[in-house]
Amino acid sequence: MIGSKTGPRNTSLVVQRETPTKNRLGQNVPTWSTVYGTPSPIMGFQRALSGREAMNAQQTKAVVTFVVEIDYLDAPTIGPKDRLLVNGQPYNVEWVNNVDARNRKLLIYCTEPVTPTGT
Repeated sequence: MIGSKTGPRNTSLVVQRETPTKNRLGQNVPTWSTVYGTPSPIMGFQRALSGREAMNAQQTKAVVTFVVEIDYLDAPTIGPKDRLLVNGQPYNVEWVNNVDARNRKLLIYCTEPVTPTGT
């Protein structure tokens, strides 16, 4: 967990929420709309927590886990159906911790699936 001395909030963040949309064939297509961070991005502190490899259909892929600390945001709540764009890179939101339930800062735990290049 990140302590009280986290470092500078110099990471640009945008929170996006998946909105179900249908294409012309009637199939659900994921579309992302910005919930927070427009017109100016949220500033936060990002730190890598761990890296691990997982076997998926005989293909190794890395999953990197990050935690991002931001000032508390009022409704709507950020949750697992959302994603963060951190300096333009998408990360899936796994869990959000309202530290000590004080509504002062949020720790957002994210994952980034990384697929290997080449086979």
